[in-house]
Amino acid sequence: THKKAKGLFGVPFIHYETLAEIYAKDKATGDASVSFVDAVEEMDQEIDKQSFNVESDEEDDVNSTHSNTYSSTSQSGKRPMKIEDDHITPSKMAKVKAFTIHSSASDSTTQSGKRSIKAKETKVKGKNKIFENINVNLETMASAWSKAEESEQRMNEKVNKVLDEVMKLDDISPSEALKVATILMAEEHKLHIFYQAPFNMKKQYAIDLLKKKLNEEVAIDAIKHALKALRKRHLAEEGAHAPAITAIARPLIYQGSEWKEKAENLELELQQCYKAQSRLSEQLVVEVAEGRSAKALIQEKETAVANLEKEVTQLSDENSELKKLLDEKIKGEELLTSENQELKKQLDEMSMKAKNAEAENKMLVDRWMLQKMQDAERLNENESDFLHCHIFKIPVRILNAKANSLYEDMLQQLKASSIQQIARQQVDGVVRQSEEGAEFFVESTIPTTCKNRIHAHDGGCASILFEYNSNKLITGGQDRSIKMWDTSTGSLSHTLYGCLGSVLDLTVTNDNKTVIAASSSNNLYVWDVSSGRIRHTLTGHTDKVCAVDVSKVSNRHVVSAAYDRTIKAWDLQKGYCTNTIIFPSNCNAVCFSMDGRTICSGHVDGNLRLWDIQTGKLLSEVAAHSLAVTSISLSRNGNTILTSGRDNVHNLFDMRTLEVYNTLRASGNRVASNWSRSCISADDNYVAAGSADGSVHIWSIQKGDIVSTLKEHGSPVLCCAWSGLGKPLATSDKNGVICTWV
Repeated sequence: THKKAKGLFGVPFIHYETLAEIYAKDKATGDASVSFVDAVEEMDQEIDKQSFNVESDEEDDVNSTHSNTYSSTSQSGKRPMKIEDDHITPSKMAKVKAFTIHSSASDSTTQSGKRSIKAKETKVKGKNKIFENINVNLETMASAWSKAEESEQRMNEKVNKVLDEVMKLDDISPSEALKVATILMAEEHKLHIFYQAPFNMKKQYAIDLLKKKLNEEVAIDAIKHALKALRKRHLAEEGAHAPAITAIARPLIYQGSEWKEKAENLELELQQCYKAQSRLSEQLVVEVAEGRSAKALIQEKETAVANLEKEVTQLSDENSELKKLLDEKIKGEELLTSENQELKKQLDEMSMKAKNAEAENKMLVDRWMLQKMQDAERLNENESDFLHCHIFKIPVRILNAKANSLYEDMLQQLKASSIQQIARQQVDGVVRQSEEGAEFFVESTIPTTCKNRIHAHDGGCASILFEYNSNKLITGGQDRSIKMWDTSTGSLSHTLYGCLGSVLDLTVTNDNKTVIAASSSNNLYVWDVSSGRIRHTLTGHTDKVCAVDVSKVSNRHVVSAAYDRTIKAWDLQKGYCTNTIIFPSNCNAVCFSMDGRTICSGHVDGNLRLWDIQTGKLLSEVAAHSLAVTSISLSRNGNTILTSGRDNVHNLFDMRTLEVYNTLRASGNRVASNWSRSCISADDNYVAAGSADGSVHIWSIQKGDIVSTLKEHGSPVLCCAWSGLGKPLATSDKNGVICTWV
């Protein structure tokens, strides 16, 4: 064997050393080893298969050779011609191997018969395949032939043009011109350079191309000669390695049968694996479906849990709110209990007073009877005197004068007693009310200086007012408290608790004994100032109560307005609502007339309405503002109504005709909220109103001009109130700060 047969053409042979030893031993002794013979038989079977593949490859090589031949001729523009390929193709190498293997394996007759049958079958299959390939190639050749003719015609025209251009050059023979044209046609860029070059350089460029082509041909011939030498060497080496290849192939053939059995067994196992895999796939599909359903169920449960958690949080919030409400109710109940106890004490006191009054009344009756008896005795005495005079002839005119004087004295006593009784019954009458406190009245002055600046409430102060004919100021704020201040010193004198919402409006009775507050908790709260306890909690409104006022004639009648579009009249002695007025627009402000029979109300639709408190009928209506009415104030004489609106205008109406007789406005005055309150001075000469920029404007009613602008607040001013004594003026803002001005 050849030394280099271990790796012919760089491909190593498997088990080369073992097969080489077996082959050398058999050749030396003449004995054939069983394992080696079996290996040779199996190698022969593999050779049969390889021979068929070789023939198929050979036919494919023939087709490819024809195709290459046709393509080469079509490109060159000439008719098809056979091109000899000097390279060693894989098909030729397979032929050499097959020939060597057949020559070495000719001893086995049985195996050769089997191989011949298999070879015939494979040849038939190979021929069919060849015919199919030939048909396909013929169709391809026909279509390509037509294209080639067209291409050949175009190519010939192009070649002739190039050849004519080259023939124009001097000292170039026709054969050289043909070679130059062939070179230029083969490489397009060279043809482009040739056309672009000047005429005097084209000749040199053509000569350079010929020299380069000649050098290339010489190099190609040298390479071909070297390739032929290499082919001869390779063929010699293949012949030398043929016995080794045969020895190597035989055990491989025997081993192939074992591998075939193993492959069949493995194929059965593979089928079983496929069946098991199909079962597992079905189970997997079922498990995946169950997993998806379980995942969907888990998502539903998670959403349900999230919803339940939200409900729990909402319920916990509601529970906390209910706890707060319960605590407030408990506090209210405690206040009511203490109030009830106080009322019981007052009832006991009143009962004692009633008993004392009954005893006093009985005593007075007895005294009155005694006085009547005395009067009767006096009359009897007078009668006896008359008779005595008649008997003794005393002048009658003297007795008449004495009797008349006595009768006049009795009438005067009766009149005085009746007048006192009427005065006691009508303590709150119009005449008494208008005259009461007249001795304290002073003329209002224009305020210019801030006397006191007090932080009264947290969160803002929306309502302030003065007690009647007093300098005590009452304030209510967002902190649910009502405070009473001494404006002369700026000190807090009293605080009223028990309101369950923000205080939106306040009023006080004429005797300054009762304070009533309108609250955002939909209720009205009535306090006794002396005890500081709540007397009544008036319920009935379904929305926040924004306005309240008490009658100027009677301390028992109260009117309130809420955002449930109702106005309610209340009796403080009875403690319940006596009348309800329903209207189409929410009411922001309300007040009583001087006679206590008419209610004035300002609404969100900008209208001013007058109502009969007893019948609840609408008496009159007028469009006061283009936007919502925020405040209504009545002058001290009861003839002027002041209204303020969100349109930043303040109108003065005649109460008797409801006609506007003056309109007040300022460039910097802007109403801060729906419940911004303005006011009229005690002498009915000035109007005060707050602005959103923290300033307070003072107008003269007679002139209609601004007489003063007060600046002390740092936030929008919500409410203004003027003392009935003429001064001071009080203002409050959104930060809960109140200022008094003198």
